[in-house]
Amino acid sequence: MALEASLVEVALHQVRVGRATVSDQALAQALEARPSLSEEQVAMVGQLVTSGSGVEVVVGRAGTGKTFALDAARAAWVAGGRRVIGTSLAARTAAELESGSGIATVKLGGHDGPR
Repeated sequence: MALEASLVEVALHQVRVGRATVSDQALAQALEARPSLSEEQVAMVGQLVTSGSGVEVVVGRAGTGKTFALDAARAAWVAGGRRVIGTSLAARTAAELESGSGIATVKLGGHDGPR
């Protein structure tokens, strides 16, 4: 719980600090390379790469295309010269994020179920 609380604290101090934004061109290229993205996914990617927040949280049900959309965000950030790192409290989620989006991802603390 302490790790989660510290992550929330860090994230709150990163809201709209002007980090991780990309040009319209970088965003357009990433989206054009993925024409099957839904309107919701396109909106999510646009929000992620233009908000200026140093930390972003993406929440949604399994199978809704979050990881596929994050691949587009990763491509836009990389095209804009940004370094992208993903985190998760669960090793399985970290592995899925990395394999599905190409975002280098680390597991932070926590555990993956009963021991």
